[in-house]
Amino acid sequence: MTHRLTPQSLDEKLVVRGIQLNLTGALKFLIRRKVAKLIRREPRIVRVRIDVAHDRTQGAENQFVTRGHIEIGGADLSAQTSADHLYKSIDDVVAKLDRALRKRATEPNGPRDQPRDAEIGFELSQTT
Repeated sequence: MTHRLTPQSLDEKLVVRGIQLNLTGALKFLIRRKVAKLIRREPRIVRVRIDVAHDRTQGAENQFVTRGHIEIGGADLSAQTSADHLYKSIDDVVAKLDRALRKRATEPNGPRDQPRDAEIGFELSQTT
């Protein structure tokens, strides 16, 4: 199910920060476009924060660290990746957040969804 997303509502829900890194307009546009897909998929998202950092102490490998945080009703979702290319790091963190949203939507709520024999008065057959 897709949700109609206006630029104003996306601006209200998205926070992008550069840590030790200047974010260009093209980079902000890329992040905005990728996060818009997440918000269209799950309209109950309150806020998405993406932090992009350049860690010069790591050398050529894993020098770009991207952290993503989704505020949503219930437990918040977080993801972090590091890569040698900035765009790869952003792609990876958005993919991790997307998987976390899908997992959250499909997994049962735990033992509350599983009735016990005592609650219903007779024994249940086990099916898998």
